[in-house]
Amino acid sequence: MGNSVSIRRWSRVCLTLAFWIISGFKPSLGLVQKNAQAKEDSDAPENHFAAAQTYQIAGDFGRAAAEYRRGISIALQRLGNLKFANGDSAVGLETLKRAVHTDAGNIDAQIDLGIAYFRGGDYTNAKECVQGVLKSEGDNFRAHNLLGKIDFMQGNFESAANELQAALAITPDFDVAYSLALADLQLKKLPQATVLFDEMRASLADTPELHTLLGQAYRQTGYMGLAVEQFKNALKLDPAFPHAHAYLGMAYFTMGGKENFDLAREQFHLELAKAPRDYSSLYYLGMIELDEHQLGEAEKTLQEAHRASPDDPGSLLLLGRLYSEQQKPSAAITVLRQAMTLLSSSAVPASQITLAHEMLSKAYIAAGQPAEGAKELAAAKPTGAAETGDTGKTSTQEALPGQPAAASQELRAMLTVKERKPKGPAASEAQYVSAISKLLGNAYNNLGVMDARNSLYKDAAVEFKQAELWDSSIPQLDRNFALAAFRAQIYGDAIGPLERLVHNSPQDQNLRQMLGLSYYMTDRFKDSAAAFRPIVDSLPQNPGLLLSAGIAFVKGGDTSTAQRLFARAFESGNETPEVHVLLGQAYADQADTRSAIAEFRRALDLNPKLPEAHYLLGMLLFKTGSMDEAAKQFQSELELNPQHPQSLYQLAYIRLQQHQPSDATPLLVEVIKQQPANSDAHYQLGKALLEEGDVSAAMRELETSIQLHPTDYAYFQLSNAYTRNGRNDDARRALENFEKLKPKNAAVP
Repeated sequence: MGNSVSIRRWSRVCLTLAFWIISGFKPSLGLVQKNAQAKEDSDAPENHFAAAQTYQIAGDFGRAAAEYRRGISIALQRLGNLKFANGDSAVGLETLKRAVHTDAGNIDAQIDLGIAYFRGGDYTNAKECVQGVLKSEGDNFRAHNLLGKIDFMQGNFESAANELQAALAITPDFDVAYSLALADLQLKKLPQATVLFDEMRASLADTPELHTLLGQAYRQTGYMGLAVEQFKNALKLDPAFPHAHAYLGMAYFTMGGKENFDLAREQFHLELAKAPRDYSSLYYLGMIELDEHQLGEAEKTLQEAHRASPDDPGSLLLLGRLYSEQQKPSAAITVLRQAMTLLSSSAVPASQITLAHEMLSKAYIAAGQPAEGAKELAAAKPTGAAETGDTGKTSTQEALPGQPAAASQELRAMLTVKERKPKGPAASEAQYVSAISKLLGNAYNNLGVMDARNSLYKDAAVEFKQAELWDSSIPQLDRNFALAAFRAQIYGDAIGPLERLVHNSPQDQNLRQMLGLSYYMTDRFKDSAAAFRPIVDSLPQNPGLLLSAGIAFVKGGDTSTAQRLFARAFESGNETPEVHVLLGQAYADQADTRSAIAEFRRALDLNPKLPEAHYLLGMLLFKTGSMDEAAKQFQSELELNPQHPQSLYQLAYIRLQQHQPSDATPLLVEVIKQQPANSDAHYQLGKALLEEGDVSAAMRELETSIQLHPTDYAYFQLSNAYTRNGRNDDARRALENFEKLKPKNAAVP
């Protein structure tokens, strides 16, 4: 039986009170050397670190901490932007998050984080970042610009135009003007967009890039004739300009009709002659071949498209349609399942998800799996209803993809094509990390020292951990980190530095005690016993410490040493109920049930309201078969804590064994409310409902239990439920699954 949460918490309090034996936290004050670039950049992190050390030496710790935080935030912000520039968007995002968390006043970092979210399609978090900036700086150009782009991508074109107009009024900028023109085109304000484009043409050189940008704006907003004209102009200036043939082909494709399809096909082939793995060209070419029923050619083209961009579900959806037309349901199911996996992890229109479910449903039915087909059709209905309402239209035809899922990424790229790059390091990522690491390590260490001196141990432990990541060579860092993590009860983090400290100072009893306790608190009992062994006879007379060490020795198999420690703890804390609970748990771990029950009863004699003691006693009685007595203990625990899930579950289990399903049902409902993923609770509730005659509800709970964790006994009960509901085929399949999962030679439950 594992240690309970509340008892472990009591033990921690005792031990924390016993360990105010630690030497002070030590700062690191290596003076910052400013380089030439830092002198030129007034907001360089080196300048903030230098100011922080000046304040620290003068004893102004408040200002010192603020300067350290600002310097760290700017350094992380620049590193995050550098990660993005080098293609590591996941690490870049996390680094920018830490930059903002370190100093919420770093406005540029907040906007950079918003841009990072925007580029990843997370518009909700992006908007939260930028709206926070505008609350404090209503005239921030970058914030208005980004908010306008977020509104645009969310389809709020009027709001987007207003925000972009506000940004343009603050600072004239090509990027903002281009984005505003896109919003105007979406609002069908062609004259206003034309004025903006004319100003761009007047102020910029006549280049294929400019014509391509204008063509993309027209194509994305539905002005195909104007788009064709711009793409042709780009190709006149440079017939090999990247993607221009593909863009022109997409415009022709969207215009529709046999003649335009032929023109589109020609452009896609021209693009593929230069770039054989161009995804858009392969995708649209495959769609044309599919629509013209050239199924063999379409299959090859779409498979090549999938190889060119394996993370885009669009080509897989088209392959699913192709295989369905070829009456190959198994192949259709395979590619559509792959598409569903990609769709579930990407920001795509709900109509595409509906489409995938409906296509998959038809494929399952064609493959002779009607039950799976019904599930997919049911999954499609909520999505379709949410998007189309009660129009009565089928979503399949409306949702057929007219462009790859990557089109939204393309549109985001258009909106950020001229986004002003935030100030960042000119050096490569490796050079920048090398130059800034020692400064970050010292800054985090000194911040941690300040927080530790103010008893903010959790914050300090986090900061020391960051210091270790950036520069583990800082003197006293191991001691600082170990003490802060131990006092913050983050024992897992304390172990590493404590191990190094004990290795260097094996005779230091205080360090050994902390290491032994940290192992104990993380369930590494053998390691805990090994740490305590050299000092076992000189441990102080502290009940919590002695019991923890004793339990560690019990778990490690040294019962004689454990008994000596328990005897000392018993002398010190004979009338402490928590001591008896810990002793009871130790006896239970050694399968000495009789002694364990006696200790739990003694604890409850001393304190009948001791948290979890009734539950622990009930579990021992339950295991010995004393069901009625166990039920009384679980009820007593619930009188103290009506929401205790373990007691609710165990009492419900007993009531089911006693054939009292009406008493078990509300208990299990409460367990599931607290623990929706508890498969056993769903199973037991299904059994109870089946016994009460509510077959439909029982099937629902048993199916949920199997979805969470398939078991032979759940399939057996589900088979019974299906049989009672008249679903004989489903009952047969459930019984087959029961036979597959049940242990060999096991009896039917």
